[in-house]
Amino acid sequence: MQLCLVISLLNAEREVYSLFDSIVAYGRGCQVIVWDGCSTDSTVKRVTQYSKTLVNMDIKVGLDTGIYDAWNKALAHCDSSWVMFLGAGDRLVKPLILDLPDASREIYSLGVVARNSGVNLSRKMIRNLWRAPWFGIPSPNPGTVYPRQALLQAGGFDARYKIAGDYEMQLRLLGSGYKINRSFVNIVAVEFGSEGISSQRSRIPESLHEMATALRSAGNLGGYIFMEIRAFTAQLKHLVLKS
Repeated sequence: MQLCLVISLLNAEREVYSLFDSIVAYGRGCQVIVWDGCSTDSTVKRVTQYSKTLVNMDIKVGLDTGIYDAWNKALAHCDSSWVMFLGAGDRLVKPLILDLPDASREIYSLGVVARNSGVNLSRKMIRNLWRAPWFGIPSPNPGTVYPRQALLQAGGFDARYKIAGDYEMQLRLLGSGYKINRSFVNIVAVEFGSEGISSQRSRIPESLHEMATALRSAGNLGGYIFMEIRAFTAQLKHLVLKS
């Protein structure tokens, strides 16, 4: 298998049908590794229904400390050259037929459209990065195709992060010499769900603070200060709206 889809789930019974129906339609040739963090609803039962159709799917169940710990645990079962991470609220909207090399020092960014908005987040990220290198995420995670070897050499995701661990990983890989290849950015292959933790308005200040921490770790002091100001402003706005 050239591409592995890694999916972490926890009590996601309402979203899994849409996600896995899209994988059957557009990603059947991929390896699929599912990590369920001991759901107490029918998530695992519903995903298991796809086992006969998705013959390359492996379902693992176990405790984890969060999404990035779950991804690391799932990654240990992946044997494909390339990896893409999907959330329960995401779905594929185009076949994942990509001509990728067996080894590369590049990270590939696919087009990702925000649900109900029609905005190609990948292209929006490019505009933000042109304005300032710390303004946006280099590549929206649901449409980012990572070399598996790069993730392993980096020691996996930093599980101390709860929201922005993918941002930290991309900064870490870029700092070690990897480049982002945007040749597929106009191929909108993934629809980004609005149910994820990073999309929750109440968690925006925390997300921005984690991004600031990642920038500081990467040695980007200007970006760190800028992002902490954004986090502080977002926290004030949240408190005002809450009151």
